[in-house]
Amino acid sequence: MRALISVVLFVASIPLAACGGPAQKSAVDPGYGAKGGDATATTPEAPAAGGVKPLGEAKVGDKTRCAVMNHEFVVTEQSPKVEYEGKTYYFCCPGCVEQFKADPKKYLSKPQS
Repeated sequence: MRALISVVLFVASIPLAACGGPAQKSAVDPGYGAKGGDATATTPEAPAAGGVKPLGEAKVGDKTRCAVMNHEFVVTEQSPKVEYEGKTYYFCCPGCVEQFKADPKKYLSKPQS
């Protein structure tokens, strides 16, 4: 029984290890950054109206995707970032920064969905 519990806990921790930790909580989470769970309201944490900004074009307050994990998130002042070829790329967690730095072209060439 203990072995089974150990395996379950190990398997459950793999997604967190891949990204270096849980993704930042953002305004797209229900109930976060807006009254009554309205994730579309514009607050300091919520993005203004509009879609997901392409990699390298997002600014604080914009919704974008992590180049490594492809997670959608809202850029904050605390979002990990890297300057590369004159553009700023934001990431969902610090672990993604290190992966990106190791091979930026690998992540910038893959299609974003």
